[in-house]
Amino acid sequence: MTAYRDTTLTPASLRNGRIYFSASDAPFFAIGRLGDRSGKEPGTPVEIHRDGETLSTDIRQASGVRIGPRASFAVWFRAIRAQEGATLRLTRIGDRRFQLEDLG
Repeated sequence: MTAYRDTTLTPASLRNGRIYFSASDAPFFAIGRLGDRSGKEPGTPVEIHRDGETLSTDIRQASGVRIGPRASFAVWFRAIRAQEGATLRLTRIGDRRFQLEDLG
């Protein structure tokens, strides 16, 4: 299995401050349990490292076909001036630890 997943920012990603992955990517996260969409049942905690900061969140089932971190990335999107079509890479760096980078 590849140690990273790439995702492309869509208008919905930018509007909602979210990073989405295909639900078929769930095994990549290998975290035990996904959180529900509402937040009533959080998933297994993970850490996402980006630009020297660490974000604690869980991975949630966003819809029937999408999963992603529950935390909002809206502030980070503004800081990096994220644009529709930009590619982000999430690399597994440890047990429940990931590195997020903007590939442009």
